Amino acid sequence: MTTIRVYNGGGSSRTSVDLMIEMLSNNLDADVRGIGSSEIVQNMAWAKECDVIIFAGASVRGFKKALDDEGLKNLYNSVAQRGLTYGGVCAGATLAVSREAESILYNVREKDVRRKLKGEGVGFYEGYGIGPIKNIAGDRPFENTINDIHVIDIVRTQSGKSHKAAYWSGPLLIPKERGTLNGVFQASAFLKGTEIPMSMVGSHGNGRVVLYAHHPEITAWNWRGWIHAPNPTIFQQAKLNAMDAYLTGESFDGFIQDLGLDHIKTQTKKAGGLNLSALF
Repeated sequence: MTTIRVYNGGGSSRTSVDLMIEMLSNNLDADVRGIGSSEIVQNMAWAKECDVIIFAGASVRGFKKALDDEGLKNLYNSVAQRGLTYGGVCAGATLAVSREAESILYNVREKDVRRKLKGEGVGFYEGYGIGPIKNIAGDRPFENTINDIHVIDIVRTQSGKSHKAAYWSGPLLIPKERGTLNGVFQASAFLKGTEIPMSMVGSHGNGRVVLYAHHPEITAWNWRGWIHAPNPTIFQQAKLNAMDAYLTGESFDGFIQDLGLDHIKTQTKKAGGLNLSALF
């Protein structure tokens, strides 16, 4: 049986982890459980029994502090040497880059790139990661509230089909080599109407690497377990209504496909959990 571990140690969001585990367990024939920082740091025994490891958010600084040098080394070796698949969502995608940027020009074609580097990531992806993406979030400062959530349109590269997805301050992934999508990495989806990759699939060493700037695990039937909004403003209610109406699982389907797990897929909920009453 395929073994999937979702990181639930320091730096992770308990809510996001729980939803990711629930979605994977409900839709895949796999052994899905959490894994803490101490297990990753201690030794590589966990990697011998693991096929996929997922970091689902929320703090790169928290990840690095909890894992420290030894844990980060073990995580790197689990993918590069042992051939595990790494799935990085939001902050988990930023952790995978070679450099985490604090500020960087958003025009990826610009030759003169100004950046302030906050530190090194694990290095699965040779490039930079910065969030939030201004094309989505605009210039407003990050608040870590419901105001930072956006329902976006993304286009799958292979099929050309578009669908909605939940975005919450995930990174813009910029390749180190200008004008390319980073050699072994290809965008599996773009922000509609732009050249901004929202998800990327590639390899590093012996392993597969999947990076998502948006949250594929968030759907119309589970966002209430993720977002607490007892008295939303009109602006916030419009966002919640959009999540109810449009987050019907296509983004999660794409995530499973990109992880290479279609062969163990059981079913993906589509509309059963929708609460369209919120629209009226």
